[in-house]
Amino acid sequence: MKLIKPNFSLSYAGITLVLATFFALVMNLPVYSALADIFGKLDSVKIGFIISLPFFFAAALNFLFNLFSWPYITKPFFITLIIVSSFVSYASYNYGTLFDTDMINNIVETDSSEAGSYLSLYSFGWVALFGLLPAGILAFTKIKKPSSWLNFTLKKLGSMMASLVVIGVVAMMYYQDYASVGRNNSYLKKLIIPTQFVYSTTKFVKQKYFSTPIVYHELGLDAKQSPEALAAADTKPTLFVFLLGETARTYNYELNGYKRPTNPYTRDLNVISFKDVSSC
Repeated sequence: MKLIKPNFSLSYAGITLVLATFFALVMNLPVYSALADIFGKLDSVKIGFIISLPFFFAAALNFLFNLFSWPYITKPFFITLIIVSSFVSYASYNYGTLFDTDMINNIVETDSSEAGSYLSLYSFGWVALFGLLPAGILAFTKIKKPSSWLNFTLKKLGSMMASLVVIGVVAMMYYQDYASVGRNNSYLKKLIIPTQFVYSTTKFVKQKYFSTPIVYHELGLDAKQSPEALAAADTKPTLFVFLLGETARTYNYELNGYKRPTNPYTRDLNVISFKDVSSC
């Protein structure tokens, strides 16, 4: 069977606009899902504001993508970005995952068995449809060679200026709506693909590999309770401290019989470990 390859070509400005539109309309489904939930709880929402959202996202992403759309790097950069973004889109849409720096750290520390629990036909289908397919189309799409660097630069600047104009028009018409929704739902920015996970990954790499670790200091080692405080403690109600460990497995706790020393600071404090507990 002969492989049929796309027989069309686009300029660098054109391919960047197509990619920005794809990310704005398809890859950011988690954002639209969250917005739909938010709008459903409001008394009223301007139709124009809702319609402006994909135009705003496309314009903003087109401006940013133009910064990375250059000869020799466009295809490898955006093919990688599309595939990685499809995984992010899947996790955000289906699990509500926010890809901040802590989540990037969790991903790096996740072992293969834990990662394998998220694999399914549905996840493969999602990545294939939103990641592998568009990445394959991009790989076979011909990008027109610029006639000159001046022409290439002018088209890039023109595309970026057009994006700024669209953003400006949307801002003039619906600034209050964007500000209100964004201010009351600050988590939305962590759902935007690919800006949030790229920023978080960059920040994680900087902190992990290019920053001097903060030296651990114990403070107040000489602090002691006064006799008055100790006497008052006999008459005060008991203070109950409840510690809830996120994504913690009971069989990984030394307190529950695990062989490794995973609870060195609480081992001798006579704490109560609840073994028969589960969370969503």
